[in-house]
Amino acid sequence: MSIACCCYAFSRFVHTYTMKCTKSFSVLQR
Repeated sequence: MSIACCCYAFSRFVHTYTMKCTKSFSVLQR
């Protein structure tokens, strides 16, 4: 149970971080 929760939290963190990186990258390309 705790492992699944940890995996879920990690996936959410990675998703948020990826979105920030993508936005920053798109801004830099302009």
